[in-house]
Amino acid sequence: MTKKLSSIWLLLLLIGNMAIAKGASNNYLQKSHKYGGLLRFYTPQSANSSDLFFKYGFQILAGYQGGFNLQGNLLLTDFAKDFPFSIKIGYGFTRNNPGDALDARHIFINNNSNGTPEKKGTNNDFKMEFLYPTKIFKVKRSYLYGGIRYSHFIGNFNFVGGNENFDVIQNTWGIASGIEFHFPINKKTFLTMNSGMNYYFPNALIGHDTTYTPDGDNINPRKDYNYEDADNAINQPKFQLQAKIGLTLKI
Repeated sequence: MTKKLSSIWLLLLLIGNMAIAKGASNNYLQKSHKYGGLLRFYTPQSANSSDLFFKYGFQILAGYQGGFNLQGNLLLTDFAKDFPFSIKIGYGFTRNNPGDALDARHIFINNNSNGTPEKKGTNNDFKMEFLYPTKIFKVKRSYLYGGIRYSHFIGNFNFVGGNENFDVIQNTWGIASGIEFHFPINKKTFLTMNSGMNYYFPNALIGHDTTYTPDGDNINPRKDYNYEDADNAINQPKFQLQAKIGLTLKI
């Protein structure tokens, strides 16, 4: 139930950001408008000025996203007449804790417990986001963003001396929303700070010859285990807070 509420809340936040941005664009053509003194929304005419936007940019960011994350993004702006958003296409790599090794072994392999457990988790994250220029806390180059994610998670569990080494894999889609700030260092370089939330939809967890699915259509499950057990044992991306810092470079 908590996952469903988180998904609905995040989706509403994403839709709300987009709706506010669209409304601001329709109602104000040449000037900005304050909302509670906190946000200032700009129209395409004003936002596309060279002071706020450039046609192409590249970002490299590092920080926290369920673990240490390193990310590279391509920014595309002002490429269609009257289109109020910039588009960000990116790839991120995260190192994280993949979950409970012994529980994973019981749920996906067998009930043995011999060997010394070692574990490592990685997540390859692909994304596309839409950014809209705002003014948050009086920071001139501020952006609201919302978009989609695609995650490829691998959790590796190795029982040294126990003759067990296996991966648990999940591929799934997600949604994201957040804010981003650009602070100019020089004409072509901006210090960039990003914070937001990601939500990934439940999907099949696959390990060895066993698969657990949210709808209960499991393949070769062990004992009486189900998707909820696998979901609790494995630390695949679910609901994430993120905070990153890096550089944006004009191209």
